[in-house]
Amino acid sequence: MSFGTGASIVLGNASNLASIYEDMKQQFPPCELLTYDTILELMKKGRYKLLMYRRLADYKVVGYALVYKVEDGNFLWGDYLAIRKEFQCLNYGSGFIQAICEKYRDSYEGLLFSVEHVSNTDPALAKNQKRRIKFYKNLGAQRLHAHYLQPTDDGNIPMYLYFKPFGDVTEIGRDAQIHAISKMYEFCFSHLKHCSELLPRFESTIRDEKFKD
Repeated sequence: MSFGTGASIVLGNASNLASIYEDMKQQFPPCELLTYDTILELMKKGRYKLLMYRRLADYKVVGYALVYKVEDGNFLWGDYLAIRKEFQCLNYGSGFIQAICEKYRDSYEGLLFSVEHVSNTDPALAKNQKRRIKFYKNLGAQRLHAHYLQPTDDGNIPMYLYFKPFGDVTEIGRDAQIHAISKMYEFCFSHLKHCSELLPRFESTIRDEKFKD
């Protein structure tokens, strides 16, 4: 479905990843990026999917995301969701999120994803981060209480954890969050020995979450 944006989701493959990864390097801090080879290996395992938001008129890819289907769970984990810079501010972002919801709403309860903390030292960066947070909020994404830690090669980055419910879902339990995070850590970051130490550091901040209808 295009949701009035003239674009729709298609599944990408290994041959699409090279051009997508070049854009990822421009839009995400190096410390947050998995390597190209790591992403390729994750995609080969079958539970890590490249979603491309492709314009119907000329088949140009205007946006993309990588999505992990949480093993033994009812949730998706979203990575690197972005609209390419030349297509930003054209309503593709909201259409892309809506298309993801529509594609997966019959099989999953929602999408978990992390968002950068607002910078205290870089006003320009902070402005963009606040705009991104407002965008997600306007689309119905809920900030969770978990003090989530994003694994990196040399440690971790504190991030906000967000949840975008699908359909009529109005809650996500503590146990479901712990399961999703632990499985995502295990699947995506098993190459980092210190990754197993992160969840115990913020597990006490995870709680049952209920949202208004």
